[in-house]
Amino acid sequence: MIAPWLAVTVYVSALGAQLTLARWRLAQRAVPLRVTPLGVMVAFAGVVSLTVAIVVRGVTPLEPVCCAALSVAAITDASSGYVLDVTSIVSTLAIVTLAAFEGRFESALLGACACTAVMGVIYMASARRGLGLGDVKLAAAIGAGFGWLCGIIALAAGFVLGAVVGVLALAMRGADRRSIIPFAPALALGVFVALCWSAYRG
Repeated sequence: MIAPWLAVTVYVSALGAQLTLARWRLAQRAVPLRVTPLGVMVAFAGVVSLTVAIVVRGVTPLEPVCCAALSVAAITDASSGYVLDVTSIVSTLAIVTLAAFEGRFESALLGACACTAVMGVIYMASARRGLGLGDVKLAAAIGAGFGWLCGIIALAAGFVLGAVVGVLALAMRGADRRSIIPFAPALALGVFVALCWSAYRG
């Protein structure tokens, strides 16, 4: 475990590094990185999730890196519709590497594989509609950072929250059934729900 101040330092450092990588990758695609209100809200949820994790279970460097990845993925998905490999894959590799030094390599690898498998099956079953491959890769980071059980609960909560957002978007007539609704923000909020569940369960 690391001290709370160090966890926040790791989060801020990882957030800055990942935002820089995301900005560079989007610039290669001639897509500007715009910080939308939704992105800011979910980035804040990443901070809250990290705070819950610190209070409930204590943290290693894995959780702050994962929360930073979720914050950046939410920002880029809400802004441009992309969950970038430099966010999801690089973060997963960083988390698994850190886990090896923490003696949690098997747990992180199991979490990454379990969450990727669940999302991969849903991705294929949905005929690649409504769910992007970037979301599948982001699930690996969630599982690696928080473990397979918390990760799968986060995915389930993310789907519920995503469905609620979709229904609200349809009801407000700002979207139709063909509209693309970013899913990474829902996944980030799903992690917060999963951590709250973990706190309640004790």
